[in-house]
Amino acid sequence: SGSWLEAGVKAHAERWRVPPISAQGVRGPSLPGGRGLLEKRSPRTSVTAVKRAEERETLVVRVVNLAGEPTEERLVFGLPVERAWRTDLLERRESEIPVEADREIPVPLAPFEIATVEVEFAPGDRPAG
Repeated sequence: SGSWLEAGVKAHAERWRVPPISAQGVRGPSLPGGRGLLEKRSPRTSVTAVKRAEERETLVVRVVNLAGEPTEERLVFGLPVERAWRTDLLERRESEIPVEADREIPVPLAPFEIATVEVEFAPGDRPAG
């Protein structure tokens, strides 16, 4: 007995997901690959969207707390991050989030909260798109 979260239902469901088709975009033919764009740390959250912002040259990440208790997600990026903001669903900036260690963004989440985070990468390190 116990909750679906404690039973690891999300982890079991992830095994059946088909990975998205992706291609690495590089500025030159000799740049090394193998580094991911985004990593999440908490098993109690899910990243539900990663997309280019509608009106700016930034990245938008949507993350949801699957648990009925507060938690913190740490989004870790493969590129240096210049700045980050919490936004509403229409991508209007609400508050700036401090970036830690040049690549980590802490995202505190209330129970079942959906958060939208806008990320600006350091100049010269922005993903192609």
